[in-house]
Amino acid sequence: MASVILTNPAARRSFDRVVYFFNRLGPCIEAEVCSEPTARIFLDETLLQFTANFGDHIRERRRDLPS
Repeated sequence: MASVILTNPAARRSFDRVVYFFNRLGPCIEAEVCSEPTARIFLDETLLQFTANFGDHIRERRRDLPS
């Protein structure tokens, strides 16, 4: 599934926006601007499913582009 989605430019941009959102959620929680329990209630299942589908690709990108 990941290979099909990530080869489509529009879907790739959507994927990048989701990754960006979750990358920004972490610092928000760490700075206590966002509530971790609330974020878990609303986003935990979504994040688990997203990483189940795209985890390998995300880890690969993190290795190649650590920032």
